[in-house]
Amino acid sequence: GWEGGRGGGGGGGDMAVEKSLRENFPDTALWEGRVVTGSDGTAQLTIPLPDSLTTWVVDVRGLTEDYYVGQAEGEIITQKDLMVRPVTPRFLVDGDRVELAAIVHNNTTESMEVEVSLLGSGFTLEEGTDQSQTLVIDAGTNTRVNWWCLVESQESVELIFQAQSDGYEDAAKPVWGDLQVLRYAMPATFSTAGQIGEEGQVLELVSLPISTDPSSGSLSLELQPSLTASILDSLQAFDSPSFSDTISIVSRMLANVNTYQALQDLGIETPQLESDLSILVGESLQELLEIQKFDGGWSWWGGSGAGFLSSDAFITAYVLHGLQLASDAGFEVGEYYLDRAFGYLFNHLINPGNIEETWELDRLAFQIYALRESNFSLHNYIAAVYNRRSDLNPWSLGLFTLALDQIDGSSAQLNVLLGDLEAAAVRSETGVHWESQEVSWMLPGTPLFNTAVGVLTLSALDPASTSLVPALRYLMTHRNALNPASSPFESAWVLMAATSALKGTGDFQADYPFQAFLNDRLFAEGEADSTSIRTSTSILDLHPESPNALVIERGDGPGTLYYRVDLKTYQPAANAEAINRGISVQRAYYLSGEGCPGRDDCTPIDTISLGADGPSQMITAALTITLSSDMINLMLEDFIPSGTEILNQDFLTSQTVQESPIDIYHPRTPFEHGWGWWYFNQPQIYDDHILWTADYVPAGTYTLVYTLVPLQRGTFQVLPSRAWMYFYPEVQGTSAGSLFTID
Repeated sequence: GWEGGRGGGGGGGDMAVEKSLRENFPDTALWEGRVVTGSDGTAQLTIPLPDSLTTWVVDVRGLTEDYYVGQAEGEIITQKDLMVRPVTPRFLVDGDRVELAAIVHNNTTESMEVEVSLLGSGFTLEEGTDQSQTLVIDAGTNTRVNWWCLVESQESVELIFQAQSDGYEDAAKPVWGDLQVLRYAMPATFSTAGQIGEEGQVLELVSLPISTDPSSGSLSLELQPSLTASILDSLQAFDSPSFSDTISIVSRMLANVNTYQALQDLGIETPQLESDLSILVGESLQELLEIQKFDGGWSWWGGSGAGFLSSDAFITAYVLHGLQLASDAGFEVGEYYLDRAFGYLFNHLINPGNIEETWELDRLAFQIYALRESNFSLHNYIAAVYNRRSDLNPWSLGLFTLALDQIDGSSAQLNVLLGDLEAAAVRSETGVHWESQEVSWMLPGTPLFNTAVGVLTLSALDPASTSLVPALRYLMTHRNALNPASSPFESAWVLMAATSALKGTGDFQADYPFQAFLNDRLFAEGEADSTSIRTSTSILDLHPESPNALVIERGDGPGTLYYRVDLKTYQPAANAEAINRGISVQRAYYLSGEGCPGRDDCTPIDTISLGADGPSQMITAALTITLSSDMINLMLEDFIPSGTEILNQDFLTSQTVQESPIDIYHPRTPFEHGWGWWYFNQPQIYDDHILWTADYVPAGTYTLVYTLVPLQRGTFQVLPSRAWMYFYPEVQGTSAGSLFTID
């Protein structure tokens, strides 16, 4: 049996659910591509229909041996005499107060007394709300039954709506299954990392922020006793990208290809890992080849849902680089795709004589690197870049050096370029890294990316360089780039550099004991091998008001112990202030159809009423973002109240609330439908949020609007909106959290 919601009027206890619980609601009941008829042209199929009580449309299309064609449609209606139809949101937020409901249909010719119950877990019934309600439903009619509930802090809410009468019964889950529960909190992670190169210990003091929720969060420690462990563990960040843009797909593929190749070269036996890598690389290759443009190039977003974007030379160079590495590792990449990409990229090389800006020279160097295996003559371009090598940033200097080596540049030129790269390094007692003098447009210039390319270049051309190991230590110490929350572009290059160094220098033959203590209690211990150790503890185990002592020790023996400490905390969103780190984000709701947010006298709302038969008016959600400077690859994400749904005006379906078509511009209210939306691609709509992306947005203030349909009564906690630069996530902004009531 299933438990009823706890609390309130009459909840709790076990109640048996009838055997035919309906929970399978696919959109398509059957698709059969080949049905052979008899000589009379007829055939019979037995179709097990899903649990949906609806009208199924049967579409049949036939072809005879002599190529006559035909088509017919029919309908199959499935229903029960007593039928319950759940009415719920698609998701919830912990702490929401929501009215869950069920529409109970009496499809018989007589009235019946029905007991309707709400069963499940993850919610608490409000005081005065009974788990089971008894009512009389007239013949051929339906009645709505309501339950007021509070959402618990769980991963999901499981709901079963049950109706029983003499001789009749039905039970069903919501059509979208268990409801995901989002946390009404803003996560914050504080990290530090380091290494111990000889026998000794380090002390890290961990203090909890004052505003931390004491019931949530954790302290985790990761100890990596070898470079091999660091690389293999980093692979896990690239199992699936958070977004399906072209650069994320390439970055995941590059990370997996390099790890796959390193395993092969070093003879590391990991059958399951190799199989997983092979599958992931194959999936990425298929995705990339499917979105190649007709001209041979690629754009940032290749899917039709993000609009039809033109090919970009920089992105094409990055994809081409990835395809070549995959091909070199033994994965099949058709020459047809490579030749088209080579042709597009060569035809879009900039004339060196027209280059004035550093970023243009950097981009040309990168394109030469991507074209290094083509049959095109690049000598004039190489000569021009070599003569201006002092203007290159370290990352483009490194890639140009690698390209020159493969295109048979003279050893004298290579030595000059390697000397320039060494001279550009920033050295300290703890490591070596490189920094860009200029960062512009698409081209990244973070110290991590520059250092990754520096390590890649030295490990390939000068593995004996005294700068290689200190630079590698810098990458491992600052390896947040291997975290999936960071830029996938940067992450892939860091992993490429690490695997290249592994092949260039050989693995550190680590052999030493290590251990860690948290507040004098043993927290972790082990012996150096190819396996990392991860351990964590709840925030409840930490001192809330005084520093916590984390001591990490390693014994005698060769090798370097790398460690990483992460303190993950949660701050209640209700108390969290808006963040402005280069981007300001504000959110407001207005009644639709009143010219807002375009009028001066617009007043935001935080409450709306439902009519007796459903929504009487829609909601206009308006996001205002202010950018302090020009920004590239901008992401804007907005969460919605769980009692609403986003109106997708691309769907050719009827609306609950009929409104006149949207006029993009009206002289009396010129900003009613936003401002600057033309810089953004078509929004991507999800159950719980909406996402905009933009390749380039100038500095300024912009307003984006969309429409919400209120469907469920309750008081809903709305997660903050968030905007950030995809490749520079530290440039970000959030709105404050809010409450929205539907009554």
